[in-house]
Amino acid sequence: MKAIKFIFWMLVCQLPALVSASVVQNNMGWYNALNQAPLSPPNSVFGIVWGFLYVLLGLCAFLAFGNGINNKNKIAVMCFISQLALNMCWTPVFFGRQNPLGALVLLAGMLGLALFQLDLLRVKICKSYLKNMKGQPSGRDRLLYLKKMIAKLFIELSKSVV
Repeated sequence: MKAIKFIFWMLVCQLPALVSASVVQNNMGWYNALNQAPLSPPNSVFGIVWGFLYVLLGLCAFLAFGNGINNKNKIAVMCFISQLALNMCWTPVFFGRQNPLGALVLLAGMLGLALFQLDLLRVKICKSYLKNMKGQPSGRDRLLYLKKMIAKLFIELSKSVV
């Protein structure tokens, strides 16, 4: 049963990559013509890094929600799915529609959701700390995701401004 849940969360988290792959490949010429920010990674790194990040998201989802969805984690699951949906929309907006401003709005939504989740996690950790803090899932992973979103935000801001 654990294996099925693991496969489920891995597949759910690969959806954005599947949706995005052809959109990105068909619009790399447009992307390369943009004024690139100094922090922009080389094109050859994108597929590897994003694939790895989606695998990590699947692993995080399995670790956090692998025991099922219940009243305790329902808000976290809704935030996670919302975050994933916004992430899935970002690439078609940025690459497909070639709309950096629209992508920036989506990115602000992702960042807002990540901050909301960190605030929920902070409250949960504070409560748990008082009760001997056991089994807190994915706190570090959410911080890593937040760092990724902030870096993405700065890249988008630099492209929209330039």
